[in-house]
Parts: sequence; C-alpha cells; structure tokens
Amino acid sequence: MDSQNTPLHKNLWHRDFIALIIAELMITTSVYMQIPLFLQRYIDTTWLIHKELGIAVGLFGIGLFAIGPFTNWLIQHYRRNKVYILSTVGMLLVLLFISMLDYESRTTDSTFNILLYISCFLFGCFYSLSKRTLTGVLMIDKCESYNRTDANVAASWISRFSLSAGPAIAVVAMTMTNSVDTDIIANSCIIFAIILVCMVRFPFKTPDDNVNIISTDRFFYSHGIKYFLALAVIYIIIGLIISLERSVMFYGMLLGGFVVAMITGHYFVRSTKKISVIIGLIFMVVTFLSIALYKSNPYAEYMVPLFLGCSTGYIGSYMLHKYINASIHCERSTAISSYFLACEGGLAGGICISYMFFDNPYITQMHDLLQSL
Repeated sequence: MDSQNTPLHKNLWHRDFIALIIAELMITTSVYMQIPLFLQRYIDTTWLIHKELGIAVGLFGIGLFAIGPFTNWLIQHYRRNKVYILSTVGMLLVLLFISMLDYESRTTDSTFNILLYISCFLFGCFYSLSKRTLTGVLMIDKCESYNRTDANVAASWISRFSLSAGPAIAVVAMTMTNSVDTDIIANSCIIFAIILVCMVRFPFKTPDDNVNIISTDRFFYSHGIKYFLALAVIYIIIGLIISLERSVMFYGMLLGGFVVAMITGHYFVRSTKKISVIIGLIFMVVTFLSIALYKSNPYAEYMVPLFLGCSTGYIGSYMLHKYINASIHCERSTAISSYFLACEGGLAGGICISYMFFDNPYITQMHDLLQSL
C-alpha cells in the first residue's frame, strides 16, 4: 500500500503531472479521432441512415452523464487510480468491439444497429468516468493546492488541442492507410495512457463514511447551471460545424486558433477575464459571417476554423475560471466534472443534431457552405 505521505512539488510541471497530462492528451485524442473515423465507416454505407448515426452519437452523449451519479461512490470505495485504469480499459474494449463489428459482423441491420447503440453508450460511460477521474481527482492529487487552478487550466487546453489534433491524425491515417490502421493508432493511444497512469504512485486515502451510492458529488455542480448552459450551447455550435469536416487544413487552422487564444489570453487579457468572453463572442460572430459570406471572402477557408478556435479558447477559459471561482475547495472536482460534461455533452449534441436532421434545409445549407470553403 502506498504511503500516506504525499511528496511536495513546488512546481506544477513535475514528472508525475507531466505523465498525467500526456495521458489526458492520449485519451482525448483517441476519442476525437472517432469523429472522422465514424463517418468513414458508416455515412456512405447502406448499414445506417443518417438519423441512426445521430442516435448512436446521441447515446454516446447520454452515456457521458449516465455514469456520473455513481462517480463519487466508485472513487470512495475503490482506489481512484484503479477506477481510472479499469474505465480506460473499458474504453479500449469497446473500441475493439466496434472495430470487429465494422469489419466482421454479418448480423442483420437491426441487430447491427442495436449493438452499435450499446457500444456508443458504454463508450460514453467509460470515457466520462476516465476523463473526470483523471482531471478532477488524479491531477489534483498530484499537485499542491496553490497549483490546482493552473493544473485544471492546463488540462482544459490539452483537451482543446486534442479536438484539432485527434481528427487531423485520423484523417491523415485514413488517407495513407485505412480504418483498421487508424483503429490501431487510437487503441495505442489508450494503452499508452493506461501505462502512464500505472507508472504514477498515488497516496492511499481513507474513504469517507456513509457515502451515498447516487449523488451529485464529483458529477454536477448545480450552482453553475448558467455556465453549463452557455458552454453547452457554444460546443453544440462547434459540433454542428465539425460534424462532416474531413480537412486536415481545417483542423490545423482550428489548432492555430487555440494557440492564439491561449497566448493572447495568458499575456494580454489574463487580469481582465471578462474581456476574454467578449472577444470570444466577437470571434464567434465573425465565424458565422465568414461562413455566410464565404463567396465574397477568399480567406474564409482559413478564417472560419481560426476564428472558431479563438472563440472557443477565450470563452472556454472564461467559463472554466468562473466554475473554479464559484466552487469552494471541496467542490472543485464537481465543478471540473460539470465543465467537462458541458463541453463533451454539447459537442456530442451538436454532432447528433447534425446527423439527425441531415435532410433539414438549414442544416444542409450550412454543410454545403462549409464544404464549399
């Protein structure tokens, strides 16, 4: 059993924290690789229609929330690093099953759909538990109290970078090889994340007494509902825009927007965070104008993802700080969990809406505009 004496780290970026940050990068990259990979598998086949594809993504989004009420009980009753490891292994097993389902299944259409729905739901459950345990518990355990906000900020930026890096890697891999090799890359990322966390030692903590099996602890911060709704709407918009995107250039410029927002936010608007959300909203408006007026703007192909990345970076950072500042010390994990659910749930919701209402004239027009960029 590990010692209860936790080593002191004056600096945030020590060996254990770097290992956890890389693990965060690996699991989020693996998940976001599934966005173009999902389309490659199903959108041009006769197995599924678009609405059924939307249902699968929607069930993934539901899975993100379904495991939440049990999170605190699981972490209190079992070693928190073991909870992460087992849930991440669950992610790996589901992805392996989906790969076999795609290439080796000879079942009927209805059976195939049901298996895919169950797989997506379970994948959402395992991913939610892994991500919230890693960012809301394990990372916090490995840094001092005065470094925890910086740790949460670093993890949030890693997730944003993964949103551009993951799909870009998948698109390149599918172009150079095929979906099977892309699956191997995604699964390898998950395995690497498991190994990294296994290398980090965590102090044993005595569980609290009388822990309820179902609770909102480490799940949903009810006092931050307005932040949750605002952030979810932003990520729904992002999901609508990237739902059918298969361009490496798009994701590269999206990454550029994240980098610009991170650097300028750190050096120019850090002391006045309210300005950051205003700047983010301005960039969001400019993004829509660039989409609507692309014919008259030869640079819209680069401006749309760049401004989208800037707006997401500014608004996301502002909302994260609002969550952290609104929560007291013992509610930090709960606030971080709510932030994650707003981002990932909104993104899944946007992609789900795009697929479910693919034939809607407004959605179709937006897709046509984006494909014309």
